[in-house]
Amino acid sequence: MLRWFFALVVLLAAAGPVAAQPLEPMTGLAQLGTDNLATYKTCFERIDSDPTDAFEQAMIWRDQGGGNLAQHCVAAALLALGQPTVAADRLEQLALTARSAPIAVRARLLSQSGQAWLAGRLPDRAHAALSMALEVAPDLPDLWVDRAVTLAAARNYWEAIDDLNRALEMQPRYGIALAL
Repeated sequence: MLRWFFALVVLLAAAGPVAAQPLEPMTGLAQLGTDNLATYKTCFERIDSDPTDAFEQAMIWRDQGGGNLAQHCVAAALLALGQPTVAADRLEQLALTARSAPIAVRARLLSQSGQAWLAGRLPDRAHAALSMALEVAPDLPDLWVDRAVTLAAARNYWEAIDDLNRALEMQPRYGIALAL
């Protein structure tokens, strides 16, 4: 039994971010039409090849009324440019102001903020963002896993296990929760 516990501790510690994970586009941020969604997709594709250009283009788009989609791309570009705390703050603000977005999208923005805070080596801020996400959408198992990783990074292993168990209660065959 003790051997399994130590294996879990090692897995959870390894799950902590060494570098920031790229953000994924979320089409639930706005109902703005296909032109904006195409610009949004292009912006995220540009992040992979040239994050500086993606950031500049996203800022122009934002200033021209790109709304939530543009703001999300700005934050993603900042994360890719190695500015996780700036990106985290922007993601958190976007989650709090994107009132027309579905609850699950707002919760996932808070989760992305938490992941960015963790990449910026601020586990307390990460925990706070992920806890807010869980208050908004407690029925999303991936949020429980995200918070478990954050808790493990802060060496709160028993709490991390509790969050993983919660995710598995909701989705018993949830692969990442099982692996962790």
